[in-house]
Amino acid sequence: MPSAYGRNANAALVQRANDLVFASFQIERHTALAEIEAIAAIDNLDGIALGPWDLAVDLGHVDDVRYPKVEAAIQRVVDVARRAGKPVGSRMGDDPELALDYARRGVQ
Repeated sequence: MPSAYGRNANAALVQRANDLVFASFQIERHTALAEIEAIAAIDNLDGIALGPWDLAVDLGHVDDVRYPKVEAAIQRVVDVARRAGKPVGSRMGDDPELALDYARRGVQ
């Protein structure tokens, strides 16, 4: 919905623009993981984005998103987001088994 360089700027335009925004928070650090409940509870937050490879690195497991500690962290994010009614999205890489596993967990 274009503003026509301000000629159409009004409350309806601003509301429509805000309605079209998808706000998400990316979880790729242990510090974000520690705050996942508070993050998922943020009003008007539309979803949670996982950064599984970055999270794995931050948890000390470079390039190993299947390491049990990383898997548990990812599942925690999914569970908390689900309870908060927020979708979880992630890049799933080029491993079809990982993509299927994430999809089964509800990651989009």
